[in-house]
Amino acid sequence: MNVYDFDKTIFYPDSTFLFIMYCWRHHPLKMLKHFPAVVIVSIKKLLHKATIKDLKEKLLAFLKDVDDVDALVKRFWDDNWDHFEPWYFKQQQPDDLIISASPDITLKEPARRLGFALIATTTDPATGKIYGANNNRDAKVARYRAEYGDTPIENFYSDSLKDTPMARLAKHAWLVDRGRMTPWPED
Repeated sequence: MNVYDFDKTIFYPDSTFLFIMYCWRHHPLKMLKHFPAVVIVSIKKLLHKATIKDLKEKLLAFLKDVDDVDALVKRFWDDNWDHFEPWYFKQQQPDDLIISASPDITLKEPARRLGFALIATTTDPATGKIYGANNNRDAKVARYRAEYGDTPIENFYSDSLKDTPMARLAKHAWLVDRGRMTPWPED
């Protein structure tokens, strides 16, 4: 099995950022309604009084005002499909797993279209609320173990050294920079 991070690994740039920008263009009044709360939690995050999970929840809170979140997500992917890195399609396998900190509500559509398995941050599409941990760092390992046990990982790919806990599980790990892969640095 090959395991991939998503953002800035097989998709560039960050899909959550692009999704939020897309929603600002297509639903500005809904986004504006929640903007003051986003500003407040952003300041708290800078002061280390809020987490990335808190910020993501505030950024996605506008979803409660969207009539059809699934349709919005599908339109987003239709408009942003060209951001996938071509190298991924050349080596894609039927048993690929994507493990990402991005919300599952935005990544389920590419998972469906491309047929990969997905472990992402569990998010309520009706409210933007995150259930459990933001799926990053050690949380990725915990979720992988919970769903796959000791299933071996042949290759792991990520753009970030923050994914070292996942890289340690793989037989081979690769640091990705816009399609250029280098072996994961030794600890």
